[in-house]
Amino acid sequence: MLKNYLRYSVKSIISQERQSVISALGLSIALSCTILIILYVQYEFSYDNYHENADHIYRIVSRQPGNMYMGKNVFAVTPGPLKDALINDIPEVKYSTKCGLYLHTLEYNSNLFTERGFLYADTDFLKIFTFPVISGNPAEALKEPFTIFITKEMAVKYFGNEEPIGKIIKADNKYLFTVTGLLENIPQNSHFHFDFLTGFETLYSIRGGKAEAEKWNSFNFTTYIQLVDNATSEDIKEKLNELVTKYLAATSFFKGSQFIAEPLGGIHLGGNSNFDIGNNNDIRYIYLMSSMGLLIILIACFNYMNMATARSYNRGKEIGILKVAGSRKHDLIIQFIIESVLLSFAGLFFALVIVCILLPVFSGFTERSLTFSMIFEYPTFIKVFLLTLTTGIFAGIYPAFHLSSISPLNLINENFKNIGGKRSGQLRNMLFVVQNIISVAALICTFTVMRQLRYIEKTDIGFEKENIIIAELKDPVIRRNPGTLINELKENKGIVDAVISVNLPVTTSGASYGSWEGKPEETKQLYNK
Repeated sequence: MLKNYLRYSVKSIISQERQSVISALGLSIALSCTILIILYVQYEFSYDNYHENADHIYRIVSRQPGNMYMGKNVFAVTPGPLKDALINDIPEVKYSTKCGLYLHTLEYNSNLFTERGFLYADTDFLKIFTFPVISGNPAEALKEPFTIFITKEMAVKYFGNEEPIGKIIKADNKYLFTVTGLLENIPQNSHFHFDFLTGFETLYSIRGGKAEAEKWNSFNFTTYIQLVDNATSEDIKEKLNELVTKYLAATSFFKGSQFIAEPLGGIHLGGNSNFDIGNNNDIRYIYLMSSMGLLIILIACFNYMNMATARSYNRGKEIGILKVAGSRKHDLIIQFIIESVLLSFAGLFFALVIVCILLPVFSGFTERSLTFSMIFEYPTFIKVFLLTLTTGIFAGIYPAFHLSSISPLNLINENFKNIGGKRSGQLRNMLFVVQNIISVAALICTFTVMRQLRYIEKTDIGFEKENIIIAELKDPVIRRNPGTLINELKENKGIVDAVISVNLPVTTSGASYGSWEGKPEETKQLYNK
């Protein structure tokens, strides 16, 4: 029976070549747009899933009710001693690690590079995160001071084809680091990235000891934990609050604060925290993109329904003869739905060609490493297959019921005046109106976004940004006395003016989030102004 349905459907599609091609192309455009959106959305949800114990890894964030910054009171930074307290005070915590991303100027063979991906981490970092190690001993990697692991990209950048293990890199014209290991490049779908990995023993040496580098009232590091197999974040919720009471109660500034366990898989799309270690996305954008894909498919389906209904007037005698010959209503419904599904899969073929052409541009626009081969990976392939099948069924349902319900006598006599009745006409009109409403709304949204982007690009921001250079002061000697540098810069005839700025957040109560300790007097005066 199925063979007969398929044979007749193919014959019918071929006999209506022009209409079939138009229908397939219409569906292909919608499917190509939706496939691109599926690739993007699925990639966004794939962040950090490659770690072996991703389901048991959490990031600890702090909520500080009295400290509002950038419209949020949740901070991705925590105190250094929290790492040990989590292990000692909460039995459900299997591993705990802290890390911090820093900037250094590195030198090798007289080549200088400013690197922002310099990560300091403790010895449990590579127990929690399974970043692929090419060479070196992960267990010993972070114990010795001034030893580093580097990624393949950095190995090529600094050493070319030379063996990187054992090479010496100078940092900030002062510290010598020995390369002891090599890592694969950090996957793009990681919520934070780094190129150099070294231990906290190095940081302690630079900052004059562990006591100076770690204090309970200094929120400087990102903390992660891995729970035992049967534990969840709810199991440790109260115990995290007890840590605040135990270690931070004496500090009135942190009164009412909380430590919260944030699932690793939810950081990229739900990690809306200050001072995040990486650049994350907002899940609302994912919902928006998904809604756009759904609307595009609906437009294509409504368009197919209207075209199929219109074609019924050309197939009246054919359908009438089938009914007279004994075809039952449900046979015709199945026949027309199969026809629609076949056109949908024909549209999929054209859609894949369109995706192959547009994917490089779309990948660059979204700044994601999307490849054509991703479509044929099992989860994505199943989604695309089900999307195509569902589109074909949904698009063919109304025409199938409409055509199968027409009287054989009216069909044979080509009496189409009352075909489908009043309700059928109203439904066709409604589909046409809804299709146009969605299209107009999509166009309005598109032009609105384009105008906003054009405004951002062309609006006068009040200064000539092309002639302004920002330089970060990393040398501790200059940082302690930046006024001397400013005076020297002002003496240069090519420089109109030079100023110092400092980024020091202020709480809603007016208290500074950081400390003025160690800040130069010129910086304090500038900030107070």
